[in-house]
Amino acid sequence: MTYYSVCNRAAAREEWTLMKRPITLVSLLILTAPFLFGQRRVGPTIHPPELTARGIPAGSVRPKVFVLNGDDVIPQIANGELGGGQIFFTEFSIQNITDSPADFTLDYFGPNGDPLALPALVDVNPDVTEDFIGVADTVPANGVRFSTTWPFGADVRLGYAVVTSNPPGAVVVTALYNNLVPGSPLFQASIPMTTRNHDRLFSVYNNRFGQRSSLALVSLTEQLVTVNARDTNGITRCSFNRMMGAGDHFPFLVQNELPCTIEALKGGSGLSPEGTIEVVGPEGSLAAVGFVAQDEGIGAFTTIQVAGQVP
Repeated sequence: MTYYSVCNRAAAREEWTLMKRPITLVSLLILTAPFLFGQRRVGPTIHPPELTARGIPAGSVRPKVFVLNGDDVIPQIANGELGGGQIFFTEFSIQNITDSPADFTLDYFGPNGDPLALPALVDVNPDVTEDFIGVADTVPANGVRFSTTWPFGADVRLGYAVVTSNPPGAVVVTALYNNLVPGSPLFQASIPMTTRNHDRLFSVYNNRFGQRSSLALVSLTEQLVTVNARDTNGITRCSFNRMMGAGDHFPFLVQNELPCTIEALKGGSGLSPEGTIEVVGPEGSLAAVGFVAQDEGIGAFTTIQVAGQVP
């Protein structure tokens, strides 16, 4: 069994403030489509050896898609380093909310539902990294485990994670999505896990005053998904359809797919620069998280809660 360690956030901040060149979270969604895979260099060690969690090596055989009762989804994860030193990485906290030990598996998936390999340190050795497609461990009663991806020198990879636990529902997983723009503070946003049995999702968006909204959507069932943009009075202003395969992950800028949401000052129609997004998937198994980012290149962003209806 291979091991990797857990991020010490305070030490990490000190190392990451040395990076350069701003690229916004909005730019990430554009620059990373296609998703590249390549070699990594190893950054400075920032992980204390006493905190470890079992990792699933990238060579392991894992099913492409989970559609089991009780599955939960982290709709967006990211890891890697863009040119000039800007980094993205994801930290996970896995909390056991029961009075007995609980096993968990946290599997990473890419845009088409295949296992996603993300780098991590091996056996807390600062000179060796290895790709893993997930994390598996046992959490003591009322305990917690932490794990993190390793961004230094890695190509940027996006995807999502699926959480399973034994007994079902015993663990709660929260992902901390991190974006460091050189010369700026470390920006972080929490992405809670969500059940994946929704057939309608709702989120707000706002593309005014330099803000740019985006949505990361996961469908664990093959289906035709419809996305509607509605203005503040609930009137549908524009829509698009997308055929999603089982396990597909689709992050998108709202204004790119729904042009009615572009602010008039930016050359758009101005029909609905702010309002709500509705996602409809007749087969269910949808999960999503929203984002809103500033467009000044400082890296500031936050997550937006997505509400859901079950079939």
